[in-house]
Amino acid sequence: MLNHWCALRANRVMPTRREFDPTEVPPKTLPNLMIVEIQEEKRFLYRLHGTAHVEAVGWDLTGSYLDELPERGGYRDYIIGIYERLVQERAPLFTESTIHWKDYVTRSTQRLMMPFSNDGHTVHHVLSAQVFEFVRCDDRAKFNLTDFEGFGETQRYVLHV
Repeated sequence: MLNHWCALRANRVMPTRREFDPTEVPPKTLPNLMIVEIQEEKRFLYRLHGTAHVEAVGWDLTGSYLDELPERGGYRDYIIGIYERLVQERAPLFTESTIHWKDYVTRSTQRLMMPFSNDGHTVHHVLSAQVFEFVRCDDRAKFNLTDFEGFGETQRYVLHV
């Protein structure tokens, strides 16, 4: 995904959202994609919430604002913070975290977030490719945000490419 974003960007700081064509992405990647629109007052609106995310969190966030989601032990503010960092840096951002659910279920998640701009300067959209992996689980049943117990960030890199 990063190579694809760099090819779209060419010699600019960021590509435009219109240049991104989901049909150019391998089909196995599509369920892991999210597109967030940055609106006035730095509100983050989910325009696309891939099916892998829907399965991981228990509901489809498409059409939801990030700041309206349940707090869940600081996780919402953490996610808002990484979007704000990406908007500030105007560069791709990679993060990795662990998410802890009831019954000792732990998931690891890795996100690659890439900015898009309509004017070449301001970030207007963010394309994220995010994967989830069970670290430890006796029962791989679906869990939703009501089963959330905590999280921890293990890595964060701004990618200056």
